[in-house]
Amino acid sequence: MKQSPKNIRPLIPIIAGLGFLLIALAVIMLQTASPQKTSIITPQLLTDSDVYPEVYRISAEDAKAAYDQKSAVFVDTRDAGSFKRVHIPGAINIPSNKVEANLGKLNKSDWIITYCT
Repeated sequence: MKQSPKNIRPLIPIIAGLGFLLIALAVIMLQTASPQKTSIITPQLLTDSDVYPEVYRISAEDAKAAYDQKSAVFVDTRDAGSFKRVHIPGAINIPSNKVEANLGKLNKSDWIITYCT
């Protein structure tokens, strides 16, 4: 059996590495050439009125008119940090997870408009 010349021995790891690289590239190309079949599930679109039919909805125009006429109390239901960054001037911040606990703080005779964006 002949021995490899000494100058070829250092090339063996490089050649092996290139072989592995070529195999990896071939696997990647095969995977992208035949994409996986996926099933698409289309959820039923639910509107807020479907989920909360007892909650009366108003248009942005009506809310703006109520704000201009000062005929409603605006309650921002976002977290305190979001409220601090920006909110409707004069709005009250009651995060959505604390609304039930704070209902007593609101006057039931007021027109209360809640918002979260």
